[in-house]
Amino acid sequence: MRISAAISSQYASAFLLIAPLFSGTKNIVVTESSHSQAYLEMTVDILKRMGIEISSTQITSEIHYTIQGEYQDLGAHVPSDIFESDWSSAAFFYPLLLGLPQNTILELRGLNPNSSQGDAALSYLGNSLGIKTIKTENGISILRDGNSPDAFHQNVSDGEILSKETTTINLKNNPDLAPALIVGWCIMGRTLFIQGIHNLRFKECDRIAALQNNIKALGCTLTSLGTEVDDLWILDSSHRSFPSQMHIETHSDHRIAMAFAALKPWIPDLSFSDTTCVEKSFPQFWEQWKKCTFE
Repeated sequence: MRISAAISSQYASAFLLIAPLFSGTKNIVVTESSHSQAYLEMTVDILKRMGIEISSTQITSEIHYTIQGEYQDLGAHVPSDIFESDWSSAAFFYPLLLGLPQNTILELRGLNPNSSQGDAALSYLGNSLGIKTIKTENGISILRDGNSPDAFHQNVSDGEILSKETTTINLKNNPDLAPALIVGWCIMGRTLFIQGIHNLRFKECDRIAALQNNIKALGCTLTSLGTEVDDLWILDSSHRSFPSQMHIETHSDHRIAMAFAALKPWIPDLSFSDTTCVEKSFPQFWEQWKKCTFE
């Protein structure tokens, strides 16, 4: 079976998870997997922890997976860390923290900075917001560390994430983090280059258009540089301001709604075209959000 991941890795992950339901050896070839690779790696890690034998070989832009064995009833022996809390959902509390009192510490339970989740990269990408992530007994705590976010690149060794020379943050393996981070950078008035977000056009809505249209009210712009292949963007927040009121057009997209919810401490009169869309990934989001904003 051949599956293209040119638009999204979710379809490929679904087939990898389904494969052990069938007997015999299963072969899946994922093509055009240059984006969202971290999500495929997370899927493979979960399968291995569930006792499934799976191997992969990279051949040019294709990944050839071989899956052996079938799901077994693990009973009481299911590893406790298979089903982790979601780093993608945790992302929306990072920009929200920017508007809370300086000494505020938020505890996010059930998260592991060393998780196989690709979005666990937030534990150091959060440094670009001047936010420090600390591992705790129950998960993580996040707090503002008082350092300039420009020091972010000094603590990052993964060239796929950030180019030290140009302050370019590459999110091709972490696209679900883009809405929260972009809103956070707007709040901070940051201007920087972003790579790897073109596929955001093919999510629950065209997230790039949704971000562009909503951040206009803040005096910020997100502009493409070069061609679609270059996938290079500049976020210009040099003229950022907070209006007295703002209406967020969510396009019924859970990540757009949750990302712009971080503006509440800065814009008290904040409204949304749809608030129920968060139920897709984080049904309790508004309850947790109210704990931080004292709504």
